[in-house]
Amino acid sequence: MPRYRLSYGRKRTFESDDIMGVLDFMGISKSDSETKWLKDNAMDICNYAYKPIRFGTKEEFVEDLVKMNLLEELANET
Repeated sequence: MPRYRLSYGRKRTFESDDIMGVLDFMGISKSDSETKWLKDNAMDICNYAYKPIRFGTKEEFVEDLVKMNLLEELANET
């Protein structure tokens, strides 16, 4: 299973079938409102990285995390 690193706040690694698993890792499934969760986390990340992040869709949010170098896939360690 692929491994990813989220470098937001502190570096953390996780495993997921695909990069969208970062949302579950960050706790989106525990939220009452997906829209509010995306907006709140985008605001926090903007304050952390001093860069804008889209929150209209989950895909845009994750795409921007990658563009900002806050989310990356780790090379397989064999």
